[in-house]
Amino acid sequence: MTAGQQEYMAWLKYADDDLRAAEELIKAGLYNLACFHSHQAAEKYLKAFLVKHRINPPRIHKLPVLVSLCQQAGAEILHSDPVPDCAGGKLARRFTQ
Repeated sequence: MTAGQQEYMAWLKYADDDLRAAEELIKAGLYNLACFHSHQAAEKYLKAFLVKHRINPPRIHKLPVLVSLCQQAGAEILHSDPVPDCAGGKLARRFTQ
């Protein structure tokens, strides 16, 4: 397995872990934390796609930018609504204070 394939698999594992955490947090009624981990999972799946296409993912948390980069790399996004910028809201401010 090449280094690129290993990095791709690592991003997928991290994303799967975040998604599994979000599912468990929803069961526990911890919706804010579930949203955080859902965002993290989406971000990591997008970054895995970029790595798979030999693009070094930027160190950002903005889903619209990552979606755009994936589209430029050939991804067909099936959802037509704009992707919200979750990183620009209250959650982001909480981590920058």
